[in-house]
Amino acid sequence: NGTGTVMTFTPSTALATETTYTVTVSTTATDLAGNPLETAASWSFTTSDGASENLGQWITLPPLPEARAEVGVTEASGKIYVLGGLGPSGRSNAAFVYDPTTAAWEEIAPYPGPALDHVGAATINGQVYLVGGLTGWPGPSVNTLYAYDPSSNTWTQKANLPRALGSMAVGVIDGKLYVAGGLSGSVAVNHLSVYDPASNAWADLTPMPTARDHVNAAVVNGQFYVIGGRATDINAITAVNERYDPVSDSWETMAPMPTARGGHGAAVLNGRVIVFGGEGNQADPSGVFSENQEYDPVTNTWRSLTSMTTPRHGTNGATVNGTVYVPGGGPTQGGSFSTTHEAFTFDEPVAATNDTDLASSERRWLSTAAVATVRITSVRRRWSRRRRNG
Repeated sequence: NGTGTVMTFTPSTALATETTYTVTVSTTATDLAGNPLETAASWSFTTSDGASENLGQWITLPPLPEARAEVGVTEASGKIYVLGGLGPSGRSNAAFVYDPTTAAWEEIAPYPGPALDHVGAATINGQVYLVGGLTGWPGPSVNTLYAYDPSSNTWTQKANLPRALGSMAVGVIDGKLYVAGGLSGSVAVNHLSVYDPASNAWADLTPMPTARDHVNAAVVNGQFYVIGGRATDINAITAVNERYDPVSDSWETMAPMPTARGGHGAAVLNGRVIVFGGEGNQADPSGVFSENQEYDPVTNTWRSLTSMTTPRHGTNGATVNGTVYVPGGGPTQGGSFSTTHEAFTFDEPVAATNDTDLASSERRWLSTAAVATVRITSVRRRWSRRRRNG
């Protein structure tokens, strides 16, 4: 129209979806006022199929039997294990397991030794490992390693860590346990160690470039991604993302997390790393982050997903059948805790209305309505707390 750069055109044929086109306007064209273009111009655009991007959704599940935060969380044989942590009565040796197929919590044998929080948890060959932890704040930390056998409901002490650690990052690659960073001597460290269950022995590896505690990690395609954390102080948070290659025993700095934080949870879903929650949020009175972000190791890029329904720190995630389970955690910065249990998934909800539906191996997760039905009608009451004797 002689004053702007807006152009409207009608394609002569239908455009294909998910396709990039280029529009070129030559100097023979004129605007509505009859003014010719001084130079030719081109614009490119990509069509869409009109479907909205799937950013996932959160679902509320049966609560943790006891309020906990700073817990260890891991998956073994399709069940979610929650170890130790801080609650209303202080630190606890209690351990719980959640079965997604029955929406049932069960208390298992408590782990030996002192009550701990800020523990690490991992699973190797069906055995659940409890790694380090704190007996006070911000120490002392412990160097113990315990393995739980679900078939016998018993714990066995393994070789001690090379140093006492709490609030560290853990991961499993090729049947070995990797432990990075954490609090040692009440300060953040950058140590990296590996444990081999076959020899019941530890070895130190090349340290992380960045010392961090309240850090988390995930393993994708044999690579150990250590993400976020803080330098001891609750507000000294970082967005750093460093990748360890066990073949070359070397580190590489990757794209940083969009939201710097510590005390966050992490899990692997569809070959990508999901990072959620955390603390050190000075922009919110709770001090807690609701952000839920996804890292793609292939493209080395991040995107934002649906934020947590109940923002928390001091928890972690474990994935079963396309769903990340996130039990417990603190709703406010520091020493808070909760029984909140929520799950994140990209799948559509599948409602369950009776115990037969709940037992179906094809059901991935429960809708809120389904959980309410379980609480009211289940003759077994398997969602409630039940102690298992070893």
